[in-house]
Amino acid sequence: FKYYLKTAWRNLLKQKVFSIINVLGLAIGIAVAFLIMNYVSHEFSYDDFHKKKDRIYRVESQFYEGNNLTDDWGTSTFGYGSAMEKELPGIEDFVRISIHETEQVVKYGDYKVREDGVVYTEPSFFHIFDYKLLEGNKETALSKVNSLVITASAAKQFFGNESPMGKTLRFLRSDRFVDCIITGVMEDFPANSHIHFKYLIAYEGLPVWMKDFWYLHEAYTYVLLQ
Repeated sequence: FKYYLKTAWRNLLKQKVFSIINVLGLAIGIAVAFLIMNYVSHEFSYDDFHKKKDRIYRVESQFYEGNNLTDDWGTSTFGYGSAMEKELPGIEDFVRISIHETEQVVKYGDYKVREDGVVYTEPSFFHIFDYKLLEGNKETALSKVNSLVITASAAKQFFGNESPMGKTLRFLRSDRFVDCIITGVMEDFPANSHIHFKYLIAYEGLPVWMKDFWYLHEAYTYVLLQ
C-alpha cells in the first residue's frame, strides 16, 4: 500500500495541471452531489413532523366549463369544512384558515406596523397539526372571540423579552381596529412547513355571515380522516 501511495503521489506531481483538474473536478462533483441530496431531503421532509400526516388532507376547489378544467385552487369556501363534517362519513375533524385580509395594520401602544400573515382559524388547528405552543393552552388558546396566538418572532418584535400573554394587539380590519388578547405564543413555523403565518386570531371573531359562507374562496380547509 505504501509503494502504491508513493507511486500515485509521484504521478500527481509529474502531471500537476492534469492532477489539479481531476482533484478539483472530483471535489466539485462531491460538493454538488451533497447539495442536491440536502435539497431533495429537505423537499421530502415538508410537513413530515405532523403525527397525523397520513390522515390530513387539504380540500381544494376545481372549476369546470363543460369538461374543461378552468381553475384549480388550493383554497375553498368557508362552508366546505362544516358541510363535509356533517354530510360525509369518515371525517374526524376539520379546520379552516381564513386568508381574507391577511395584510393588516397591527398596533401596540405607539408602535404600529403593516403585517402580512394575519389569519383567522379554529381551535382544532392545534388538534390536527403538531405546531408547538411555547406559552398557552392548545385546547383553549383559540376558543374565545378575539383571542390570539402569535409566533415567537412576532412576540419578540412587539414585546422584546417580556411575556406577551394577556396583552392586547390591535388589528385594523377594514375601517376599524379590533382588539385581540394574546392567549398563546407558538414556535415560528418550520422552514419545511407549507403553512407560514404570524398571527392566528380565533375564528369566532369573523363576521357571522362569513363563517360558513359558500361563495367566497378565501379559506384553506383541512380535514382529518378517521
